[in-house]
Amino acid sequence: MLKTFELTFLVVYLSLLIKIKDLNILERNMEYLNELFGFLDSERDDVRTYAINYLVGFSKPGTEFYPQIVEKSATIIPPLIKQCQREGVAAHDAIRTLINLTNDSMPRQHFRSLETMTFISEKITDPTNVMADLYCMLLSNLVKNSEIAEILLNLKVTIKDNIIKSDLALDQFVQLFLLGVTESINKKADFDFLSSVFAELTTTKEGRDYFLSTRVDGKQPITKVMVFSEYPKLIRRGGVISVIKNVCFSYENVLQILDPEQINLLPYILLPILGNEDYDEEDSDGMPEEVQLLDDDKKRESDPQLRLTLIEALLLLSVNRYSRDLLREKKVYPIVRTMHLTETDERVTDAIDRLVQLLMRDEDPIDPNNPDINPDSKIEEFEEI
Repeated sequence: MLKTFELTFLVVYLSLLIKIKDLNILERNMEYLNELFGFLDSERDDVRTYAINYLVGFSKPGTEFYPQIVEKSATIIPPLIKQCQREGVAAHDAIRTLINLTNDSMPRQHFRSLETMTFISEKITDPTNVMADLYCMLLSNLVKNSEIAEILLNLKVTIKDNIIKSDLALDQFVQLFLLGVTESINKKADFDFLSSVFAELTTTKEGRDYFLSTRVDGKQPITKVMVFSEYPKLIRRGGVISVIKNVCFSYENVLQILDPEQINLLPYILLPILGNEDYDEEDSDGMPEEVQLLDDDKKRESDPQLRLTLIEALLLLSVNRYSRDLLREKKVYPIVRTMHLTETDERVTDAIDRLVQLLMRDEDPIDPNNPDINPDSKIEEFEEI
């Protein structure tokens, strides 16, 4: 181990090396980076702070040292988590380094413990934590690991009366996400990155079931999230639109999802794909109230991937005859037909064409003697999406 006074020289030297493109030199000097790792667990606060501060730059994905640092994650992560618990200036750099490391799948496995996930969750829900958003970013990386996602779905934490009277971490996260735009809980956090956490969790049936379930406050989590489908900031809006599409995979709950008296998801799918076009009375009669009388400056979703995601959500909601009839009744066809006229992305136009074929085809009347039967289910097309 190098002596403490050599740390300054070491980190300056490594800072110069990061600009060098000669891979042979980088490989020969990896041993000096390993020396830097040894300072992460120093008993001296100033030494740890200095070492962690320099490690942040080397840990950025895409840098020459990143693969080697990922390989050493088992050695690096424990002292970084320990530093986060100590707080202080170095905690900020420690959490940033952990975010960088967990962009790779391998380091995520070192967070698969109830203790670690409880610590991260409590940091997010702490109203005095100025780094709550950074912990949200870390969590958005971690839940890509299926074992961590499973832990989070069942994780219990301390009840925070100022958030929601529930000890389930997810209940608190959803409420924080809802209130984050007003900064009423934490003045230093907007919790936008929780939308990425929710999007990842809803790729599983357990996650979708949670967002469609009724919680302690009598509301379904999806209703607190879907209202941000037109939010100005892309990170929140994009995650929300992914959640919306993912819950549409719960085809057994499609009528609950569409029912205006229950979840009423449809308006929050349609609003982002609507522009400022005028519709004649025949086309507009029956549209959800929420999508009528929009402002003259109303703009359609600008991101083509998100427009595609919204059309795919409508395709998923077309899984059975009853839901297709409801989409027809709510005049989804005129809306996507008008959208098609200005759409420039081929993937989106192809998806619209598929949706139109489903909505505009001739179908036999529903047999009144078998009202509970799900006729002509479009499961094959559902599974393809």
